[in-house]
Amino acid sequence: MMEYPKTITYSGEKLLKMVAETEKCSPLLINFKNKADALLSCPRLSVIDRKLRAESGDVHDYTSMGPYWWPNTDTENGLPYVRRDGEVNPETVEPVSYVRLSEAVHLLALAALYFNESKYSEKAVKMLREWHLEKDTYMNPHLEYGQSIPGICKGRGIGLIDFCESYNVFNAVAILEYLNAIDNETLSGLKKWYNDFINWMLTSENGADEDSQHNNHGTWFDVQIAAAAIFTGRKNLARKTLQSAYLRRLLQHVRADGSQPYELERTRGIHYSLYNLDALSLLGNMAISLGINQPYWKNDEKRGNLICLATNYITPYAIDPSTFPYQEITPKGTEKIAARLLTRAAEYYPDGGYKEKAMTLLDDKMFWRFYPQA
Repeated sequence: MMEYPKTITYSGEKLLKMVAETEKCSPLLINFKNKADALLSCPRLSVIDRKLRAESGDVHDYTSMGPYWWPNTDTENGLPYVRRDGEVNPETVEPVSYVRLSEAVHLLALAALYFNESKYSEKAVKMLREWHLEKDTYMNPHLEYGQSIPGICKGRGIGLIDFCESYNVFNAVAILEYLNAIDNETLSGLKKWYNDFINWMLTSENGADEDSQHNNHGTWFDVQIAAAAIFTGRKNLARKTLQSAYLRRLLQHVRADGSQPYELERTRGIHYSLYNLDALSLLGNMAISLGINQPYWKNDEKRGNLICLATNYITPYAIDPSTFPYQEITPKGTEKIAARLLTRAAEYYPDGGYKEKAMTLLDDKMFWRFYPQA
């Protein structure tokens, strides 16, 4: 048995310590178990169960619609759709999504670890196979048709963000592997799937477009590449990505005062500032785990500690959005990302007051309280 889970974005050693130290009858843990139990009856999550169908006609091709695009009121057929930044069109919302899958399998893997019950790991493996590997339900490993826009395009580079939480899948698999709860066929199949996905991201037009984005999209592209590269054993690619991301993302996105101009120009300035910072800090976690000498979580010689500066800048507005000097049309929910970021900062700076601030924002529904943030 492994000494500890080889998780991607946080420490498996710290995770085992948390499991050992958690009060088994605490209300928080009981709530977490209830969440895991509810997932045992979760219906199948597969690309073939989504409402939208890709223009290719292949049911195994993933597709989605850009969330901020709406029917054109100036034309009879509503085409081409028009953009309303920050306003989610209800017809773009899917009950089956990759984000839902990634969070579900991670929660189930954690439940298997905390409660030592195989029913959770068995459900997680089943869900992973249904999305990626099973003959009738698998997804082709590309996002050629992600975030399409009716009347404009069949898919865009921006669609890659739909899979930004792939790191949750990799962390889940690491826990399942530690528990000897995932078979070799499934493990090798998943690694092949994500290796093919990396290759598509690095060689496709959509991938190149997303890589070139100067906001959270570019940052999450690097998170996806680095995390998948670690998962599939392509450590050189992971190191190259993380070294480059420090220069291309962190130094370019964060000003000396901690503000992020590419996110502040949006109608959801608080949300997107936190969202980009979430990705930047995950890159920092992975860089440290690989021993990369880029000061993500340390002081840059000229700029200071940019992740901490950015956290200090934006979290007060998540706590009180009424003081925000830019636009935030949907302030509800931003405190959840802020709590996670503050908890992550507290891992590196336990005397910085971050944990105390995070505690004011936490609630019983945040299952990520049961794994470390670094």
